[in-house]
Amino acid sequence: MAQPKKAEQRGAEAREHMIKAFGGRKALQGLKEFQYTLRRTTYQADQVIRTETRYTLDLSQNYLTVCEKTSEGDSVLKQIDQSGAWLIQHEHKQALSQQEKEALQRVFFYNFIPMLRNEKLRFTFVNGTTYKGRQAAIVRVSDPENPKLVLDLFMDAENGQILTSSKATEGSQDPYPYFADELEYSSIGKGVIFPLVYQVYVNGKLSSEGKFEDVGLKK
Repeated sequence: MAQPKKAEQRGAEAREHMIKAFGGRKALQGLKEFQYTLRRTTYQADQVIRTETRYTLDLSQNYLTVCEKTSEGDSVLKQIDQSGAWLIQHEHKQALSQQEKEALQRVFFYNFIPMLRNEKLRFTFVNGTTYKGRQAAIVRVSDPENPKLVLDLFMDAENGQILTSSKATEGSQDPYPYFADELEYSSIGKGVIFPLVYQVYVNGKLSSEGKFEDVGLKK
């Protein structure tokens, strides 16, 4: 890893490179709402599991609504708003546990649009590498207010796009237990560019993948 001051400086430069790759600071900071449906496929030894979840992120207030479809065809709504964090099913509303609330809030950390908008996050250059034949910089994103929130981004050194990401396991012979590749960078409106497909690999094998559909942005 580079010297601390140099690592932070290079991390800040990498962040600006990523912001440009996602459409630029003006486009990202002007957003008030980000909606999408995530269709996720998980591959297990004996079965394939498919889920569909609708997300609505209020980027100006950090409120969130998540609508999950169950295998029985029901809808389960989870939301964070000014009144608290809630689970709503069959018209019954109950408070989410602190653990469930924190899991919902992590969406704002791991989703690249709110991540790149958040001035409180720290971006630190780790080192240079190659990923699937492309020159990349590993940039560690962390939340000073929550030490559990850490993610290493592998940024394409040429165009600033995020190629993949993972969470490092300290002291392990293989520091990265998985890689979440980002694919199909596309214009999604309002001048914003976003990867619409991700694929998660564990030990080189495809573990899960997801597709962002019905994407909407509001300014």
